[in-house]
Amino acid sequence: MLENDILFNAVENLKKWVQLPVNVVESNDHKIDAVLRIGNANSYNVEVKRDIHKSNLPNILNHISSFIIEFPLLVAKTISKSAKEVLRRENISYLDMAGNCFIKNDEGLYIEIEGKKLYKLKHEGQVVAPFADVEEMCNFIKQDMQLNE
Repeated sequence: MLENDILFNAVENLKKWVQLPVNVVESNDHKIDAVLRIGNANSYNVEVKRDIHKSNLPNILNHISSFIIEFPLLVAKTISKSAKEVLRRENISYLDMAGNCFIKNDEGLYIEIEGKKLYKLKHEGQVVAPFADVEEMCNFIKQDMQLNE
């Protein structure tokens, strides 16, 4: 599967669950695969990989740290459970093709979707609120964004 296909499918699945504007913008920087915008204010520097496992994660992290300074987002067809744990611990955002994600914004909030059964919004590592469904979580985020405008 090509990187563009992985990115397109991952973003389309994310759009199903996150009711915020999600747009992919081509990057002028050849080192970055794309820029992903979520909502009105958050942009992420995307690095697309076919699969991410704990065994190839150190090389991927070295690669992105050499040129992505702020807001990296790893996008892959699959990301192993152990690799996800490391990425969360390192506060590195990720998205897989199924729509599972851990996405941190510049205000310290996190969107975490695992298995489309658990939706958590976190701030500074603490769960702000668990949500029964993604619509409830997105409404909360939209209200918070409006209050901060």
